[in-house]
Amino acid sequence: MQSLEHANAELKKALDVANRARRDATQQAERLRLLDHASSVLASSLDYGTTVAAAARLAVPDFADWCSVDVLVGGEIKQLASSYIETPGLRRINEMRLRYPLAPDAETGLAKVIRTGETVFMPDVTEAFVAAQARSPEHLAAILESNIRSLMIVPMVARGHIIGAMTVASATAARPLDQGSLALARDLARRAAVAIDNAQLYQAAVVANETKANFLATMSHELRTPLTAIIGYDELLAEGITGQVNDAQREQLDRIKVNARQLLALIEEILLYTRVEAGRESVHLEEVQPKPVLELGRRA
Repeated sequence: MQSLEHANAELKKALDVANRARRDATQQAERLRLLDHASSVLASSLDYGTTVAAAARLAVPDFADWCSVDVLVGGEIKQLASSYIETPGLRRINEMRLRYPLAPDAETGLAKVIRTGETVFMPDVTEAFVAAQARSPEHLAAILESNIRSLMIVPMVARGHIIGAMTVASATAARPLDQGSLALARDLARRAAVAIDNAQLYQAAVVANETKANFLATMSHELRTPLTAIIGYDELLAEGITGQVNDAQREQLDRIKVNARQLLALIEEILLYTRVEAGRESVHLEEVQPKPVLELGRRA
């Protein structure tokens, strides 16, 4: 009898181990699927706003009820995107976040994570933590109404610099955040940070390219005006409008005219390049015979 009970106990233990292993494997597969999806979503756009919004939507509703992405911009913490399960409490706490901007020097919560790079993980949100985040009685009431039970704030690091943080929260008692959720949030934050940094670099490159194109266009216009005047006065002098021109003087005037026209042609090419780059000039590709083009250039 005892051996049967022992065998049943061992069988139950083996089944528990197998079920736990199956749950762990299922959770791991789900997390890998989510990370693969996150990589695809974050790589799909170099638009800064689109990337930030996508980063906020990655956690909800797969393993969290509320997620926000906050970025450090000009010394200020700005919530650039958020996503949450539609409940009155979570909607209100999201509105409060916009109404009460965070002070970068705050001693707790999101500001501290961005400043120090240290993750905050609270499987059970405490009353003391909630009280420390509240800016007013109304703010405190909104936090309590949200019914957030577990919370994690993960720094977003790109190229060795903290660019912001991702806040993930659960308001569902049956789905608390755990160590597995923390590992997943860190992976998401790392991928999101790289994507956001790439989007910022791309936008900076676009602005720099536009600045360069505007400079080239302005410079070319400013140079073309005096060159056109030089060519015009050269032609007037060659026609003898100010007096008789001898052969030696005419030769020098011809040299002035040729070089001025060459410089004007270069300026026209720069202007054409800026128009093409700005999309204001269409390019038509067609096959040509190179020999006539070369001969034309040689005659010119």
